[in-house]
Amino acid sequence: MTHGGNHRIFWAAQGLWVYPAGGAPSVSNFMRNVQAIGVDYGADATSIFDLGRSQNFGEVYSKPEVSITISRHLDLQRTSETNFAPFYRPASVTSYSNSYILKNGNIGACGWDSSSILKEWDMQLVYQSDDDDDAYQSQAADERDCTSAYEPIDGLFTYKFKRCLLTNISYNFPIDGEATESLTFTTKNIIKESSNGQIPNIQPCPSTLMRREHLDGDNGKFILPTEVESVIRTTETEGAVDRYVRLIQNIDISCEIDYGEMTDIGKWRGSDQGTSPTEQNKWRYVNTPIETTCSITAVARKNVQQHILIKDTNFMDEFSVPDRQIRLIAARDTVANQGLAAGSNNSERMVIWDLGEKNILTGISTSGGDAGGGNTELTFEYVNRNNDFVVYVDSSVYEYTPIKL
Repeated sequence: MTHGGNHRIFWAAQGLWVYPAGGAPSVSNFMRNVQAIGVDYGADATSIFDLGRSQNFGEVYSKPEVSITISRHLDLQRTSETNFAPFYRPASVTSYSNSYILKNGNIGACGWDSSSILKEWDMQLVYQSDDDDDAYQSQAADERDCTSAYEPIDGLFTYKFKRCLLTNISYNFPIDGEATESLTFTTKNIIKESSNGQIPNIQPCPSTLMRREHLDGDNGKFILPTEVESVIRTTETEGAVDRYVRLIQNIDISCEIDYGEMTDIGKWRGSDQGTSPTEQNKWRYVNTPIETTCSITAVARKNVQQHILIKDTNFMDEFSVPDRQIRLIAARDTVANQGLAAGSNNSERMVIWDLGEKNILTGISTSGGDAGGGNTELTFEYVNRNNDFVVYVDSSVYEYTPIKL
Protein backbone atom coordinates (compact mmCIF):
# COMPACT_ATOMS: atom_id res chain seq x y z
CA MET A 1 0.00 0.00 0.00
CA THR A 2 1.41 3.41 0.94
CA HIS A 3 4.67 4.39 2.55
CA GLY A 4 5.46 7.65 4.33
CA GLY A 5 8.51 9.87 4.26
CA ASN A 6 8.76 10.50 0.51
CA HIS A 7 6.58 13.38 -0.63
CA ARG A 8 7.78 13.14 -4.21
CA ILE A 9 5.62 10.11 -4.86
CA PHE A 10 1.86 10.15 -5.55
CA TRP A 11 0.68 6.69 -4.51
CA ALA A 12 -2.65 7.17 -6.26
CA ALA A 13 -5.45 4.60 -6.23
CA GLN A 14 -5.97 2.73 -2.97
CA GLY A 15 -9.39 1.17 -3.46
CA LEU A 16 -12.31 0.93 -5.88
CA TRP A 17 -15.95 0.07 -5.34
CA VAL A 18 -18.44 -0.54 -8.15
CA TYR A 19 -22.09 -1.04 -7.22
CA PRO A 20 -25.60 -0.52 -8.68
CA ALA A 21 -26.52 3.15 -9.03
CA GLY A 22 -28.12 4.59 -5.93
CA GLY A 23 -26.58 1.92 -3.70
CA ALA A 24 -23.70 2.15 -1.27
CA PRO A 25 -20.12 0.83 -1.17
CA SER A 26 -19.59 -2.28 0.92
CA VAL A 27 -17.02 -4.99 1.43
CA SER A 28 -18.89 -7.20 -1.06
CA ASN A 29 -18.59 -4.70 -3.92
CA PHE A 30 -14.97 -3.73 -3.29
CA MET A 31 -13.20 -4.65 -6.56
CA ARG A 32 -10.59 -7.35 -5.98
CA ASN A 33 -7.41 -8.12 -7.91
CA VAL A 34 -7.41 -4.73 -9.68
CA GLN A 35 -4.16 -4.15 -11.56
CA ALA A 36 -4.75 -0.74 -13.13
CA ILE A 37 -7.31 2.07 -13.17
CA GLY A 38 -7.43 4.91 -15.69
CA VAL A 39 -9.69 7.97 -15.62
CA ASP A 40 -9.96 10.26 -18.66
CA TYR A 41 -11.94 13.50 -18.81
CA GLY A 42 -12.72 15.50 -21.92
CA ALA A 43 -15.14 18.22 -23.02
CA ASP A 44 -15.19 20.02 -26.36
CA ALA A 45 -15.13 23.82 -26.16
CA THR A 46 -16.87 25.99 -28.77
CA SER A 47 -15.77 29.57 -29.36
CA ILE A 48 -18.38 32.34 -29.60
CA PHE A 49 -17.66 34.96 -32.28
CA ASP A 50 -19.37 38.19 -33.24
CA LEU A 51 -19.38 40.17 -36.47
CA GLY A 52 -16.71 42.85 -36.53
CA ARG A 53 -14.58 41.20 -33.84
CA SER A 54 -11.23 39.61 -34.65
CA GLN A 55 -11.19 37.58 -31.43
CA ASN A 56 -13.82 35.41 -29.83
CA PHE A 57 -15.47 36.85 -26.76
CA GLY A 58 -16.48 33.64 -25.02
CA GLU A 59 -16.37 29.86 -24.83
CA VAL A 60 -18.97 27.23 -24.01
CA TYR A 61 -18.31 23.64 -23.06
CA SER A 62 -20.18 20.61 -24.34
CA LYS A 63 -21.23 17.87 -21.91
CA PRO A 64 -18.26 16.40 -20.04
CA GLU A 65 -17.24 12.89 -21.07
CA VAL A 66 -15.55 10.76 -18.42
CA SER A 67 -14.14 7.31 -19.19
CA ILE A 68 -13.01 4.88 -16.50
CA THR A 69 -10.99 1.79 -17.45
CA ILE A 70 -10.29 -1.08 -15.06
CA SER A 71 -7.98 -4.06 -15.54
CA ARG A 72 -7.98 -6.94 -13.07
CA HIS A 73 -7.18 -10.62 -12.61
CA LEU A 74 -9.87 -13.24 -12.18
CA ASP A 75 -10.00 -15.70 -9.30
CA LEU A 76 -11.16 -19.31 -9.62
CA GLN A 77 -11.11 -20.17 -5.92
CA ARG A 78 -13.53 -17.52 -4.70
CA THR A 79 -16.04 -17.32 -7.57
CA SER A 80 -18.98 -17.50 -5.14
CA GLU A 81 -18.02 -14.03 -3.94
CA THR A 82 -19.36 -11.27 -6.16
CA ASN A 83 -16.24 -9.11 -6.16
CA PHE A 84 -13.96 -11.99 -7.25
CA ALA A 85 -16.13 -13.33 -10.10
CA PRO A 86 -16.39 -11.81 -13.61
CA PHE A 87 -17.99 -8.38 -13.28
CA TYR A 88 -20.85 -8.58 -15.77
CA ARG A 89 -23.10 -11.57 -15.23
CA PRO A 90 -26.79 -11.83 -16.19
CA ALA A 91 -29.28 -11.85 -13.34
CA SER A 92 -30.37 -15.33 -14.48
CA VAL A 93 -28.84 -17.80 -16.95
CA THR A 94 -31.45 -20.56 -16.86
CA SER A 95 -32.76 -19.69 -20.35
CA TYR A 96 -31.72 -17.78 -23.44
CA SER A 97 -34.28 -15.02 -22.84
CA ASN A 98 -33.18 -14.57 -19.21
CA SER A 99 -29.50 -14.32 -20.17
CA TYR A 100 -30.10 -11.99 -23.15
CA ILE A 101 -27.86 -8.97 -22.76
CA LEU A 102 -30.62 -6.42 -23.50
CA LYS A 103 -33.02 -7.88 -20.95
CA ASN A 104 -34.08 -5.78 -18.00
CA GLY A 105 -31.67 -6.41 -15.13
CA ASN A 106 -28.77 -7.17 -17.47
CA ILE A 107 -27.46 -4.28 -19.61
CA GLY A 108 -30.97 -3.19 -20.61
CA ALA A 109 -32.00 -1.30 -23.74
CA CYS A 110 -32.90 2.33 -22.95
CA GLY A 111 -33.15 4.91 -20.20
CA TRP A 112 -36.87 5.66 -20.33
CA ASP A 113 -38.61 2.27 -20.44
CA SER A 114 -38.83 0.55 -17.07
CA SER A 115 -39.38 -2.83 -18.77
CA SER A 116 -35.81 -2.76 -20.13
CA ILE A 117 -34.07 0.05 -18.25
CA LEU A 118 -30.37 0.70 -18.75
CA LYS A 119 -28.14 -0.77 -16.06
CA GLU A 120 -26.23 2.01 -14.29
CA TRP A 121 -23.40 1.77 -11.78
CA ASP A 122 -21.87 4.13 -9.23
CA MET A 123 -18.15 4.01 -8.49
CA GLN A 124 -16.11 5.17 -5.55
CA LEU A 125 -12.37 5.57 -6.05
CA VAL A 126 -10.04 6.36 -3.14
CA TYR A 127 -6.77 8.17 -3.81
CA GLN A 128 -3.76 8.58 -1.52
CA SER A 129 -2.37 12.04 -0.88
CA ASP A 130 1.41 12.48 -1.04
CA ASP A 131 1.59 14.61 2.12
CA ASP A 132 0.45 12.14 4.80
CA ASP A 133 3.23 10.07 6.28
CA ASP A 134 0.93 7.77 8.22
CA ALA A 135 -2.10 7.52 5.98
CA TYR A 136 -2.13 3.76 6.13
CA GLN A 137 -1.40 1.94 9.35
CA SER A 138 -0.61 -1.72 8.75
CA GLN A 139 -1.97 -4.35 11.09
CA ALA A 140 -0.99 -7.88 11.99
CA ALA A 141 -2.31 -10.46 9.57
CA ASP A 142 -4.43 -12.18 12.20
CA GLU A 143 -6.27 -8.88 12.84
CA ARG A 144 -7.34 -8.51 9.22
CA ASP A 145 -9.45 -10.73 7.01
CA CYS A 146 -11.22 -10.77 3.66
CA THR A 147 -14.65 -9.73 4.88
CA SER A 148 -14.11 -7.36 7.80
CA ALA A 149 -15.56 -3.88 8.10
CA TYR A 150 -14.13 -0.58 6.93
CA GLU A 151 -11.45 1.41 8.66
CA PRO A 152 -11.28 5.22 8.36
CA ILE A 153 -7.87 6.46 7.30
CA ASP A 154 -6.58 10.03 7.21
CA GLY A 155 -5.10 11.32 3.99
CA LEU A 156 -7.37 9.46 1.58
CA PHE A 157 -9.48 11.36 -0.93
CA THR A 158 -12.71 9.91 -2.27
CA TYR A 159 -14.06 10.51 -5.75
CA LYS A 160 -17.38 9.24 -7.07
CA PHE A 161 -18.53 8.59 -10.61
CA LYS A 162 -22.31 8.36 -10.72
CA ARG A 163 -24.68 6.75 -13.20
CA CYS A 164 -21.94 5.03 -15.22
CA LEU A 165 -22.73 2.94 -18.29
CA LEU A 166 -20.66 -0.12 -19.20
CA THR A 167 -19.23 0.27 -22.73
CA ASN A 168 -16.70 -2.54 -23.09
CA ILE A 169 -16.03 -5.95 -21.51
CA SER A 170 -12.87 -7.75 -22.58
CA TYR A 171 -11.03 -10.91 -21.57
CA ASN A 172 -7.53 -12.04 -22.44
CA PHE A 173 -6.12 -15.55 -21.90
CA PRO A 174 -2.38 -15.43 -22.70
CA ILE A 175 -0.02 -18.40 -22.82
CA ASP A 176 1.89 -16.99 -19.85
CA GLY A 177 0.65 -14.91 -16.97
CA GLU A 178 -2.81 -14.50 -15.52
CA ALA A 179 -6.05 -14.09 -17.45
CA THR A 180 -7.32 -10.51 -17.30
CA GLU A 181 -10.69 -8.84 -17.37
CA SER A 182 -10.86 -5.26 -18.70
CA LEU A 183 -13.87 -3.01 -18.17
CA THR A 184 -14.63 0.43 -19.58
CA PHE A 185 -17.34 2.72 -18.19
CA THR A 186 -18.53 6.14 -19.26
CA THR A 187 -20.28 8.90 -17.32
CA LYS A 188 -20.58 12.69 -17.27
CA ASN A 189 -19.44 13.58 -13.75
CA ILE A 190 -16.57 13.38 -11.28
CA ILE A 191 -17.60 14.19 -7.71
CA LYS A 192 -15.01 14.85 -5.01
CA GLU A 193 -16.59 13.58 -1.83
CA SER A 194 -14.32 14.23 1.13
CA SER A 195 -10.80 14.43 2.51
CA ASN A 196 -11.21 11.33 4.68
CA GLY A 197 -11.69 8.08 2.82
CA GLN A 198 -12.23 4.51 3.90
CA ILE A 199 -10.88 1.21 2.68
CA PRO A 200 -11.81 -2.32 3.75
CA ASN A 201 -9.73 -3.71 6.55
CA ILE A 202 -8.40 -6.63 4.50
CA GLN A 203 -5.42 -8.84 3.86
CA PRO A 204 -4.51 -10.89 0.78
CA CYS A 205 -6.90 -13.85 0.53
CA PRO A 206 -6.21 -17.45 -0.52
CA SER A 207 -6.85 -17.59 -4.22
CA THR A 208 -6.23 -19.35 -7.52
CA LEU A 209 -5.71 -16.71 -10.17
CA MET A 210 -7.03 -17.82 -13.54
CA ARG A 211 -4.47 -18.77 -16.18
CA ARG A 212 -4.73 -20.26 -19.66
CA GLU A 213 -4.21 -23.80 -18.34
CA HIS A 214 -7.47 -23.48 -16.42
CA LEU A 215 -9.42 -23.46 -19.68
CA ASP A 216 -11.13 -26.84 -19.52
CA GLY A 217 -10.79 -28.04 -23.11
CA ASP A 218 -11.66 -31.64 -22.17
CA ASN A 219 -15.05 -30.64 -20.87
CA GLY A 220 -17.59 -31.98 -23.37
CA LYS A 221 -19.30 -28.58 -23.47
CA PHE A 222 -16.16 -26.60 -24.25
CA ILE A 223 -16.72 -25.65 -27.91
CA LEU A 224 -14.50 -24.07 -30.54
CA PRO A 225 -15.48 -23.66 -34.23
CA THR A 226 -14.93 -26.65 -36.50
CA GLU A 227 -12.25 -24.98 -38.65
CA VAL A 228 -10.24 -24.19 -35.52
CA GLU A 229 -10.48 -27.67 -34.07
CA SER A 230 -9.57 -29.32 -37.38
CA VAL A 231 -6.14 -27.66 -37.50
CA ILE A 232 -5.08 -27.40 -33.84
CA ARG A 233 -6.58 -30.30 -31.89
CA THR A 234 -5.22 -33.79 -31.40
CA THR A 235 -5.85 -36.57 -28.90
CA GLU A 236 -2.97 -37.90 -26.85
CA THR A 237 -2.80 -40.73 -24.34
CA GLU A 238 -0.90 -40.39 -21.08
CA GLY A 239 -1.05 -43.12 -18.49
CA ALA A 240 -3.97 -44.84 -20.27
CA VAL A 241 -5.94 -41.55 -20.11
CA ASP A 242 -6.99 -39.84 -23.33
CA ARG A 243 -6.85 -36.04 -23.44
CA TYR A 244 -7.45 -33.40 -26.05
CA VAL A 245 -4.39 -31.29 -26.74
CA ARG A 246 -4.73 -27.81 -28.23
CA LEU A 247 -1.62 -25.64 -28.25
CA ILE A 248 -3.57 -22.43 -27.72
CA GLN A 249 -1.33 -19.40 -27.39
CA ASN A 250 -3.87 -16.65 -26.81
CA ILE A 251 -7.61 -15.99 -26.74
CA ASP A 252 -9.16 -12.52 -26.74
CA ILE A 253 -12.86 -11.78 -26.25
CA SER A 254 -14.32 -8.28 -26.49
CA CYS A 255 -17.92 -7.09 -26.20
CA GLU A 256 -18.46 -3.49 -27.33
CA ILE A 257 -21.61 -1.70 -26.17
CA ASP A 258 -22.35 1.56 -27.97
CA TYR A 259 -24.95 4.08 -26.79
CA GLY A 260 -26.91 6.73 -28.64
CA GLU A 261 -28.88 9.64 -27.20
CA MET A 262 -32.02 11.43 -28.32
CA THR A 263 -31.76 15.21 -28.22
CA ASP A 264 -33.76 16.92 -25.48
CA ILE A 265 -33.94 20.40 -27.00
CA GLY A 266 -33.00 23.15 -24.59
CA LYS A 267 -32.08 20.89 -21.72
CA TRP A 268 -29.21 18.67 -20.61
CA ARG A 269 -30.77 15.95 -18.51
CA GLY A 270 -29.15 15.76 -15.09
CA SER A 271 -27.59 19.22 -15.33
CA ASP A 272 -30.03 20.65 -12.77
CA GLN A 273 -29.53 17.81 -10.28
CA GLY A 274 -26.11 18.75 -8.93
CA THR A 275 -24.16 15.81 -7.50
CA SER A 276 -27.06 13.38 -7.98
CA PRO A 277 -27.70 13.37 -11.74
CA THR A 278 -30.27 10.58 -11.79
CA GLU A 279 -31.61 11.63 -15.20
CA GLN A 280 -28.34 11.98 -17.12
CA ASN A 281 -29.03 8.79 -19.11
CA LYS A 282 -32.80 9.25 -19.46
CA TRP A 283 -32.77 9.53 -23.26
CA ARG A 284 -29.86 7.20 -23.94
CA TYR A 285 -30.25 3.80 -25.60
CA VAL A 286 -28.12 0.87 -26.74
CA ASN A 287 -27.22 0.89 -30.42
CA THR A 288 -27.87 -2.59 -31.73
CA PRO A 289 -26.58 -5.03 -32.64
CA ILE A 290 -24.03 -5.38 -29.87
CA GLU A 291 -20.84 -6.67 -31.47
CA THR A 292 -18.71 -9.32 -29.78
CA THR A 293 -15.37 -10.38 -31.23
CA CYS A 294 -13.22 -13.41 -30.46
CA SER A 295 -9.65 -14.04 -31.56
CA ILE A 296 -8.04 -17.48 -31.15
CA THR A 297 -4.30 -18.04 -31.74
CA ALA A 298 -2.79 -21.52 -31.62
CA VAL A 299 0.15 -23.54 -32.91
CA ALA A 300 -0.97 -25.17 -36.16
CA ARG A 301 -0.77 -28.91 -36.65
CA LYS A 302 -2.01 -28.65 -40.24
CA ASN A 303 -3.38 -26.02 -42.60
CA VAL A 304 -7.01 -24.96 -43.05
CA GLN A 305 -8.95 -28.11 -43.97
CA GLN A 306 -11.46 -26.73 -46.49
CA HIS A 307 -11.84 -24.67 -49.65
CA ILE A 308 -12.14 -20.90 -49.54
CA LEU A 309 -13.94 -19.96 -52.76
CA ILE A 310 -15.58 -16.95 -54.42
CA LYS A 311 -18.94 -17.43 -52.75
CA ASP A 312 -20.93 -15.93 -49.91
CA THR A 313 -21.20 -19.06 -47.76
CA ASN A 314 -17.56 -19.80 -46.89
CA PHE A 315 -17.47 -21.22 -43.34
CA MET A 316 -21.28 -21.32 -43.14
CA ASP A 317 -23.46 -24.39 -43.60
CA GLU A 318 -26.26 -22.48 -45.30
CA PHE A 319 -26.81 -19.15 -46.99
CA SER A 320 -26.55 -16.03 -44.80
CA VAL A 321 -26.66 -17.85 -41.46
CA PRO A 322 -23.44 -17.86 -39.40
CA ASP A 323 -23.35 -21.07 -37.40
CA ARG A 324 -20.06 -21.26 -35.52
CA GLN A 325 -20.53 -21.87 -31.80
CA ILE A 326 -17.98 -20.66 -29.22
CA ARG A 327 -18.11 -21.57 -25.53
CA LEU A 328 -15.15 -21.38 -23.18
CA ILE A 329 -15.04 -22.98 -19.73
CA ALA A 330 -12.53 -22.42 -16.94
CA ALA A 331 -12.26 -24.42 -13.74
CA ARG A 332 -9.70 -24.70 -10.96
CA ASP A 333 -9.69 -28.52 -11.18
CA THR A 334 -10.31 -29.23 -14.84
CA VAL A 335 -11.94 -32.31 -16.28
CA ALA A 336 -8.64 -32.82 -18.11
CA ASN A 337 -7.21 -34.10 -14.85
CA GLN A 338 -9.53 -37.10 -15.20
CA GLY A 339 -9.29 -37.59 -18.97
CA LEU A 340 -12.00 -37.50 -21.62
CA ALA A 341 -14.00 -40.25 -19.97
CA ALA A 342 -15.13 -37.72 -17.36
CA GLY A 343 -17.30 -36.03 -19.99
CA SER A 344 -18.67 -32.63 -18.99
CA ASN A 345 -19.37 -33.17 -15.29
CA ASN A 346 -17.45 -31.01 -12.89
CA SER A 347 -18.24 -30.44 -9.23
CA GLU A 348 -16.17 -27.25 -9.26
CA ARG A 349 -17.85 -23.90 -9.83
CA MET A 350 -16.87 -23.08 -13.37
CA VAL A 351 -16.65 -19.78 -15.22
CA ILE A 352 -18.38 -19.99 -18.60
CA TRP A 353 -18.15 -17.60 -21.56
CA ASP A 354 -20.94 -18.43 -24.01
CA LEU A 355 -20.79 -16.45 -27.27
CA GLY A 356 -23.68 -18.30 -28.83
CA GLU A 357 -24.01 -20.12 -32.13
CA LYS A 358 -23.96 -17.17 -34.56
CA ASN A 359 -20.25 -16.37 -34.77
CA ILE A 360 -18.92 -15.68 -38.25
CA LEU A 361 -15.32 -16.14 -39.32
CA THR A 362 -13.86 -12.87 -40.61
CA GLY A 363 -10.17 -13.70 -40.98
CA ILE A 364 -7.36 -16.26 -40.73
CA SER A 365 -3.75 -15.15 -40.43
CA THR A 366 -0.56 -17.22 -40.43
CA SER A 367 2.70 -16.36 -38.70
CA GLY A 368 5.95 -18.12 -37.80
CA GLY A 369 7.19 -21.30 -39.42
CA ASP A 370 10.29 -19.55 -40.73
CA ALA A 371 13.79 -20.91 -41.39
CA GLY A 372 14.72 -20.13 -37.80
CA GLY A 373 12.64 -23.07 -36.64
CA GLY A 374 9.73 -21.23 -35.05
CA ASN A 375 6.28 -22.81 -34.80
CA THR A 376 3.61 -21.89 -37.31
CA GLU A 377 0.67 -20.16 -35.62
CA LEU A 378 -2.81 -19.56 -36.97
CA THR A 379 -5.08 -16.79 -35.70
CA PHE A 380 -8.82 -17.06 -36.31
CA GLU A 381 -10.99 -13.94 -35.99
CA TYR A 382 -14.73 -14.15 -35.29
CA VAL A 383 -17.50 -11.60 -34.87
CA ASN A 384 -21.00 -12.02 -33.44
CA ARG A 385 -23.74 -9.47 -34.20
CA ASN A 386 -26.60 -11.38 -32.61
CA ASN A 387 -26.32 -9.78 -29.14
CA ASP A 388 -25.00 -13.10 -27.79
CA PHE A 389 -22.68 -12.57 -24.83
CA VAL A 390 -23.24 -14.55 -21.63
CA VAL A 391 -20.72 -14.88 -18.80
CA TYR A 392 -21.67 -16.76 -15.65
CA VAL A 393 -20.39 -18.86 -12.75
CA ASP A 394 -22.04 -22.21 -12.07
CA SER A 395 -21.38 -25.90 -11.48
CA SER A 396 -23.48 -26.63 -14.59
CA VAL A 397 -23.22 -25.52 -18.21
CA TYR A 398 -26.53 -24.43 -19.73
CA GLU A 399 -27.57 -25.23 -23.29
CA TYR A 400 -29.54 -22.40 -24.91
CA THR A 401 -31.99 -22.40 -27.78
CA PRO A 402 -31.23 -19.03 -29.33
CA ILE A 403 -33.57 -16.72 -31.21
CA LYS A 404 -33.30 -17.64 -34.88
CA LEU A 405 -32.13 -15.07 -37.41
